[in-house]
Amino acid sequence: MDIALHEAVDLLSKWKQERRRIHYHIFDADFSGSGLGLIEELSPKSVRIDNRHIKGIASGQEYGCEISLLNASFTLWDWRNVPPEEKEIKEALHEAYDIVLRILLPGGVRFELHGIKFLDVSEIP
Repeated sequence: MDIALHEAVDLLSKWKQERRRIHYHIFDADFSGSGLGLIEELSPKSVRIDNRHIKGIASGQEYGCEISLLNASFTLWDWRNVPPEEKEIKEALHEAYDIVLRILLPGGVRFELHGIKFLDVSEIP
């Protein structure tokens, strides 16, 4: 389901207040990457996610990303949007994540922010 910027910011604000762990993925034509962190900064212009305040992260293993929200498009989806033939992906999403926010930037870079259901990262299946 496509949503507006203010709806995306509302969801991100909720996740920030909950200190929800976010598993993020970055996709571009030439690279991809992923990470795990908390929403540390949020404005209507950008969101910064990093792992510096997650227990158990070793010094030197800190990472994160900052995503511009300007001119982006937003889509919400969850396990119910996965086609039935993708049963393993559907079950994994249903077990681990509440919802996924997809952010598509004008240049084609795509971010997927997965709101993790579990408070303790060690509980992730």
